[in-house]
Amino acid sequence: VKSVVLHTLNKARFTVAVESFLKT
Repeated sequence: VKSVVLHTLNKARFTVAVESFLKT
């Protein structure tokens, strides 16, 4: 379960990073 949660958090964090990168 922990690995799944970490994977989801990493994916969300990556998505946010990409979005902010595209916004700049």
